[in-house]
Amino acid sequence: MTSGHVVIVDDDNEIRKLLRAIVEHMGHRVSEATNGEDYLTTFKDQQVDLVLLDILMPKMHGAELLTILAKEIRSEKIIIISSQDETTIGTSVSLAKSRGLKVAGFVKKPFDQNDVQHAVKEALDG
Repeated sequence: MTSGHVVIVDDDNEIRKLLRAIVEHMGHRVSEATNGEDYLTTFKDQQVDLVLLDILMPKMHGAELLTILAKEIRSEKIIIISSQDETTIGTSVSLAKSRGLKVAGFVKKPFDQNDVQHAVKEALDG
């Protein structure tokens, strides 16, 4: 498995801590952002391989971040992690893919550790 830089973008501190533990255990370097605005400010000039992105967040939600990333022609892969229903998540995935973003899939909250590990592995190895 390829090791990479994974950024967790979620406003829920407990979710970020849980995802960090899972992804670090897999051997990846992990950083965090509390919303889309925080992500853009902090990681603008850094190499990011994968973003675990929540959709519903304050300041700048995930869908807005997806739109900005598409305009900037960014290279990071994205896994959407959300408690929204699968139809809404599917719409976000389709929209992001139609804009040229590398959406590697989605994981529904509450999530299972194995689902997260599988999605991250597929995204970074694929």
